[in-house]
Amino acid sequence: MKIIVCIKQICQTYAQTGVDAETHYLAPEDQIFRINPYDEAALEIALTLKDKHPDIEIILLILGPVIVEDELKRCLALGADYLYQIEQSASLGSQDKAKFLARALETLAPDLVLCGKESMDRQNGQVACFLAEFLNQPFVSAIETLNMSNDNKTAVVQRSCGRGARQILQSCLPAVFSVDMGAYGFRMPTLKAQARADIQPVHHVTGLSDASTGKSMVTSYISPPCPRTKRTLAPDSDLASFDRIKLLLTGSRMKKKTQILDGSPEFQVTGMISFLKEHGFLTPAQTQKSK
Repeated sequence: MKIIVCIKQICQTYAQTGVDAETHYLAPEDQIFRINPYDEAALEIALTLKDKHPDIEIILLILGPVIVEDELKRCLALGADYLYQIEQSASLGSQDKAKFLARALETLAPDLVLCGKESMDRQNGQVACFLAEFLNQPFVSAIETLNMSNDNKTAVVQRSCGRGARQILQSCLPAVFSVDMGAYGFRMPTLKAQARADIQPVHHVTGLSDASTGKSMVTSYISPPCPRTKRTLAPDSDLASFDRIKLLLTGSRMKKKTQILDGSPEFQVTGMISFLKEHGFLTPAQTQKSK
């Protein structure tokens, strides 16, 4: 049995500490390149199946250049057998990505395709359903567990329906499933397996014609301005603990200075003019002109 796990390499943003709007307020240390966690959950389901059925072959499939080679080799060391790459450098929309993946899957002919429910960077969750449509195969989204029948012709999956409800579905194979984070597991490769994975080559899927549909293409992203928080000064160490904690909790709040003018309208106007003169909003010449 052959299982293909579609892997996406993402650039995950943790903060916006830059000062340049052209770079969307991102500094080099604000981002790291890694494998999409949902795709790692999909790999975990494939590895769990391989633990029960050692004859299962697991292939990792990526679209685009190799960015996180160390992480991909780690996935090979965990138990995946091969790494295939579709060479494509353009920034594509979900439908065009699925089209390229579908062309490659038609060549590789897997019995089961696993994808992450969504990617942590785009978070649209559309590639897997487009992929099932192009392959004309059954599709179940956001699964958390998967079990195979004895003849490897049907799969029983379980998914969450919210509010604690669970749904159990049975699907014939081949099929496409997207995987939720509930299936995520943490494995560490052995040194021997890692050394064996480090020398494995990256296979290339060739012979693919232009699979772009031309219906969608990502050109750029618009980032909102980075919010700047007000500086909070450390409270005076001579204060009591209660007062210092109170100052820390209210450090971002500023108490507005106000003055209420009571009395007759003439008194209120006189008070407002005095306030404006005191703070430099009115000059003596402007005051004489207004009179």
